[in-house]
Amino acid sequence: MLYFWEPGEANKTFLDKSHWAYKHPFNFPGPFYAGESDTCGTGIDQAPANVVIDSMGCEYVFRQPADYYELLCVLNAAAIEVFDSYSSDGNHHWTYQACRQWWRNRSHLLHDLSRPETIAANNGQAQRYAEYLRGAAELDLRRYCYFLENGVYPPAGLVALPVL
Repeated sequence: MLYFWEPGEANKTFLDKSHWAYKHPFNFPGPFYAGESDTCGTGIDQAPANVVIDSMGCEYVFRQPADYYELLCVLNAAAIEVFDSYSSDGNHHWTYQACRQWWRNRSHLLHDLSRPETIAANNGQAQRYAEYLRGAAELDLRRYCYFLENGVYPPAGLVALPVL
């Protein structure tokens, strides 16, 4: 079921508000992010490949959608989040320099993801995020930085990507 397609005004504006000032620091750079969310943990059920919760139960986007299905899942997570804390205006706020700074601070994030209370709170999502940060995340972030600098995603293997 796609909750954001349900009739009614409440489901039509769920990504219209910017929550950048309240953005969870563990959101992975990109267009989607969560601010101060509820603690129901519904985002993991809706978008398990993209959303995780911290030890306090607050949601954040740990991996930007990689395909249409994941996009629909993130939209569902955003649509049912009680505090309407998801936003889609990250491209207006992230810069290449801000992404580089975020990447340099990932050791703090990895430490938090390894805490027993974080692991217990999210049914393996913390480990999934840590694995992503140790693997494909660097290439994804370098491609996103290219997008921020050039307005388009780079063609595969044909251009030099920004250094983090």
